[in-house]
Amino acid sequence: GEGRIRAQTVLGDILDSARFSAYQLGQALDARDGPRALRVLAGLRAEDAELPLILWAVVRSVRGAMLLSDRY
Repeated sequence: GEGRIRAQTVLGDILDSARFSAYQLGQALDARDGPRALRVLAGLRAEDAELPLILWAVVRSVRGAMLLSDRY
């Protein structure tokens, strides 16, 4: 009925109000989870996150990938 709350609605509301961090962006990049990385990046942009923090996460992830590729 009208008084019922659907799980999909609640999850959507939670995701819409989630706060994102540069660390989460780095985790998504490290996991090669493109959709999650883009979602976190969009959240960071919507929150007016500082660009140096976003760049730090990206550079850290790229640097880590380069170090791994040199080892193998």
